[in-house]
Amino acid sequence: TLHGVKLSALTQQIAYQAIRNTKAEKHPPRSSASNNLARIQAGLVEQIEHPETTAQIWLQCQNTNLRPLVRQFLYKAIQHAYRIGDFWTPIAGYEERAVCPFCKDSADNLDHILLECEAPAREVIWLLAADLWPDAYGPWPSINFGTVLGCGKLSTHLPNLPDHRSNASRSTTPSDDDLPPRPHPGASRLLQILISESMYLIWVLRCERVIQQRTHTIKSIISRWTNAMNRRLHIDRIMACKIKRSPKDTKKVTATWKGTLKNESNLPSTWASHPEVLVGIRPP
Repeated sequence: TLHGVKLSALTQQIAYQAIRNTKAEKHPPRSSASNNLARIQAGLVEQIEHPETTAQIWLQCQNTNLRPLVRQFLYKAIQHAYRIGDFWTPIAGYEERAVCPFCKDSADNLDHILLECEAPAREVIWLLAADLWPDAYGPWPSINFGTVLGCGKLSTHLPNLPDHRSNASRSTTPSDDDLPPRPHPGASRLLQILISESMYLIWVLRCERVIQQRTHTIKSIISRWTNAMNRRLHIDRIMACKIKRSPKDTKKVTATWKGTLKNESNLPSTWASHPEVLVGIRPP
């Protein structure tokens, strides 16, 4: 029952939210999910200046800057839904599955897979992502549990430009040092794409290595990561010039991939809206 709401003022959104709140009271969040959310909040503090609520972290699973498969992975990862690591410890006869088959002495939990495993794929992929990050956007952020599983909430800012105003102008208006850093939508979107695609590829390669017993050479890892980035760039261009067809979306694609393209200085300024122009990220 929804108390205190006039039927004439009731909307589907209000009713649906009330139903969700009622269900949430009957079914509290899983302790493992709550622990993951707390770790994500703590990790994000290093990258963003304002703390994120648990509701905002869940909303990143609807962030359209991330591919649907990546969003599904994030949701399951936060919910601790994957049968890895400590999941197998109490199951008789399957205890060996709890241990990383590559490191031999560590639990094969998600934080180990994405951040600590000594398998070549993890280290190579994070190095590739950091290498593609343009120097103009500042240093590459530290990779931790929060920035990885909270990648949909990451943002970055441009440094304030030097103050070239006259002395009279400076006395009447605040200096650039007093102003908050300017948000950069293009750089923030690129950061979300780089971390989310790299994270998901590390997970995919781990599953191939552990479940399918496949091995990956350094060359194949670099090729898989480069193909993933180029595929994402191609999808962005198709969405901008063939599906949405708006200058706003074309500018968003241009701002996102600026500083990451191969032979970028030789590309036409309208490359994002012309799919016939061959465009790819610069090689590592």
